[in-house]
Amino acid sequence: MVEEPDCEPEGRKDGDSKRTGGGHKDRATKEDTKIWKDGVRKMTENAKKINVKILRSKPWGGKKPKYETYKVPLEGKSSILNVLTYIAENLDPTLGFYSSCRIGKCAGCQVVANGKVKLACVTIVEGDLTLEPLRKFKVVKDLVVERKDKK
Repeated sequence: MVEEPDCEPEGRKDGDSKRTGGGHKDRATKEDTKIWKDGVRKMTENAKKINVKILRSKPWGGKKPKYETYKVPLEGKSSILNVLTYIAENLDPTLGFYSSCRIGKCAGCQVVANGKVKLACVTIVEGDLTLEPLRKFKVVKDLVVERKDKK
């Protein structure tokens, strides 16, 4: 039987990992975020409020997509995914968005944020935000797109 080497760097406790590499200043690290047990950032009433404008659509309803704006408290460093989860849990439970790995590997949470394609799970929100689904893909609902075939 071969013994597996311990892959943790010296001086670091188990599970105390820090994201490194690439100089991504807009990405969250475990040290940057205070996460509740369910993964949602604690956002208090005293926190700075930002406007989050989301292009909402239900293709099966026959209505044209329209923007809805939400006021979201923002405390410290929160990712776009934290903001979307806050909206879904506290303001509008009908909001459709996708998340899976929460660490930037699967790219399932990609959205267009302020005109640029970003990963919602690792992109830090610094101010007002406009979110749209990925372009050139069929929209399933709100920010969820069908990635198998392009329009």
